[in-house]
Amino acid sequence: MMPALRARLWRFVHNAVAHPLMEVLPEAWGGALHDWTARRAFIELGADERQGGAR
Repeated sequence: MMPALRARLWRFVHNAVAHPLMEVLPEAWGGALHDWTARRAFIELGADERQGGAR
């Protein structure tokens, strides 16, 4: 899969799956899921360019 397409898919997963699940999962699980999907979705951004605080 092309990197741009993969990043787009992970952005969808991050926004459409991880964000809603954060409301119903235990806080630690929701935070971990959010951070994991953010790292996959925004992998091309450097640490200084991130706006969501993902690490």
